[in-house]
Amino acid sequence: SDIEGPFHADCPVRSDFDLYGDPGTSLTLTGQVTDEDCNPLPGAVIEMWHADPTTVAAEDLRPSDTVGYDNTSTEKKYYGQFATDSEGRYSMHTKKPGWYLNGGVFRPSHIHVKVYVGGIEQLTTQLYFEGDPFIPGDPWASDSSAVGRIVRLTADTTGARSGVMNFTV
Repeated sequence: SDIEGPFHADCPVRSDFDLYGDPGTSLTLTGQVTDEDCNPLPGAVIEMWHADPTTVAAEDLRPSDTVGYDNTSTEKKYYGQFATDSEGRYSMHTKKPGWYLNGGVFRPSHIHVKVYVGGIEQLTTQLYFEGDPFIPGDPWASDSSAVGRIVRLTADTTGARSGVMNFTV
């Protein structure tokens, strides 16, 4: 588990968040939701939301490059919820989130997640990305419990990234 963060909002039903033509790195996450006995949980609802994407590299960031969240418009860009299939699997597509300032320090790129089973919230967490230079300075991402929430991304020939994150609830 991890903090919800201040930007939670109602999430539209969709698993493709890359709807706006924004520049940035294509990102697909897949995985499975299971119970503690490794049984798949079909119909589990996953909410995900994240900050806007960016094309600025981490090493080139300046305070003016901070990104925001669209938690007030009717579009709710980069917010969505979707259900797992009959085997508890999911797939979502988006753009890799950018970085934003928390005080005077950038937070690592991350995706917020809530998992519901039978309409009951079972998990609230954040996913981080391996190699993000802001993980060591972030109080949530650098916590020893965050190791299992750091996603390894691989790139295809176009530069699109993909990763796997399974949830046990």
